Amino acid sequence: MWHILRANRAQPRGLRKIIMLPAPESAMTRRRSLASTMLTAGVACFAPRHLFAAPESLVESARAGAAGSKVTIQKLRGNVSVLMGAGGSIAVLAGHDGKLLIDAGYVGARPRISDALVTINSDPIKHLINTH
Repeated sequence: MWHILRANRAQPRGLRKIIMLPAPESAMTRRRSLASTMLTAGVACFAPRHLFAAPESLVESARAGAAGSKVTIQKLRGNVSVLMGAGGSIAVLAGHDGKLLIDAGYVGARPRISDALVTINSDPIKHLINTH
């Protein structure tokens, strides 16, 4: 590739001298541009997919953690208990007409929550207060 330099701009248009010099080695040629574009495209095609994936959100990671967690029951006082490990804490007030739950936990932990509620007593859930 050649660079064209025009000298003596003060002279009339027809009398200007045109000097052609070879391009420096560091200049970007069409061949280099195509080669670097193809290399970049090849790397992008064979790169692991997790490099381009969106990061997992906090909600998704909390749901996944709750789905595999163990639910434990802690009796607080009288007929008040807390279920822990279902993606948070669930307060349970067992009354003579049914249970009152404060928070419901994550859907993935529902079978373990139901099993834990049955161990407290067999009464149905009558009310749920969902705080968030």
